[in-house]
Amino acid sequence: SYMSGMGLKWRDIENTDQLKTDAYPLITYNDGSEIHQVTTFNKQNIKDIHIIRLQEEQLLGTVKDGLEGGGVVGIIVNTVRRSQELARNFSEIFGDDMVELLHSSFIATERIQKEKELLQQIGKNVERPHKKVIIGTQVIEQSLDIDFDVMISDLAPMDLLIQRIGRLHRHQIERPQKHEIARFYVLGTSEELDF
Repeated sequence: SYMSGMGLKWRDIENTDQLKTDAYPLITYNDGSEIHQVTTFNKQNIKDIHIIRLQEEQLLGTVKDGLEGGGVVGIIVNTVRRSQELARNFSEIFGDDMVELLHSSFIATERIQKEKELLQQIGKNVERPHKKVIIGTQVIEQSLDIDFDVMISDLAPMDLLIQRIGRLHRHQIERPQKHEIARFYVLGTSEELDF
């Protein structure tokens, strides 16, 4: 479609046979009328991520378990309203100082300040809090160099889930023993989906 927008016809495009690959991961790009694909990547930073289906009624227990013995729990949900409700509920349970909220409806200056504070708490080379729950929307998954010990996410399109997973065990740090294995919980799945 992109190349068609450039005025190229299918017959003018070179290397179209490459488009029949089922390789993963895969990056496809064009250079003029040529199509190129990359299927080999530097694998030195590969991590095992345990992806676990989570039912809504298990959310509170999973957060409590994630905090037991220390840990930073990230929860990313798909709507501002849901993030606000969770933050309110968890603040009542764990205390206001234990819960942080970040979403796109904050005034720009306030959101920038909240992002700075978040980077000072769970960014690279900082002294992390012993226990913390960070609740937010998609703004957490985009361009913030933050690191969670365990993450819980609403079901979302795969590219967003991958972005969210990118905030899990992001830095090489010493973690609480129970968080040595990266766990990514997904809310809102059906039993028919197979992980």
